[in-house]
Amino acid sequence: MVLRVNQLTKEFKRGNTSFFAVKNAGLSVYPGDFVSIIGRSGSGKTTLLNLIAGLLKPTSGSIEIGGKDISSFNDAEASRYRNAIIGYVPQGQSLLANLTVLDNVRLPFYFFRREGDAAKKALSLLEQVGIPHLAYMYPRQLSGGEMRRVAIARALINDPAILLADEPTSDLDVQTTAEVMKLFKEISLSGTAVLMVTHDLEAIHEEARVFRMDAGVLTGQA
Repeated sequence: MVLRVNQLTKEFKRGNTSFFAVKNAGLSVYPGDFVSIIGRSGSGKTTLLNLIAGLLKPTSGSIEIGGKDISSFNDAEASRYRNAIIGYVPQGQSLLANLTVLDNVRLPFYFFRREGDAAKKALSLLEQVGIPHLAYMYPRQLSGGEMRRVAIARALINDPAILLADEPTSDLDVQTTAEVMKLFKEISLSGTAVLMVTHDLEAIHEEARVFRMDAGVLTGQA
């Protein structure tokens, strides 16, 4: 098992009021899984993803990766965990404008000491996502779909156990959406689990395990 989420809850407080962004969520993800969580904007999908990524601390519940409860990690431990175990494809444009495509992809490789040739690996990933010819271009020269492929390659640079994708097709056309979803399916078939949140029903792969989120509550097959 790659990921086990158990009774996960995140409560936010505003003055004298509070609300649950995530309430008692439970989820298990295995190697090679393709899991999609659908729901409207504001349903708690992104909060759940950020909890799993260690970007937010839960109010209660647990998030286990490899038998370790990451919700108990301090900031340094959480940073190392994100860099080594998780690949994250955020919403929208997330590339650094002053770096080439190649440098954007290999950047996470240098956050912690590791062995290997980052440039060679980045070029291999750009080949995998179908854009090796763009290696020395800059984000401003790319289309939206090309930038998303770069973000996916960057998320894979450290061989993560699970790839998290937050609304990865929200700003893409129909054809590019289909191409990105095909790429995610190929990634899952290679053994890396994919967990995607989306409100775009057209983006759901037919073989994905699908869950629904509504008002912070995660329910089974949609």
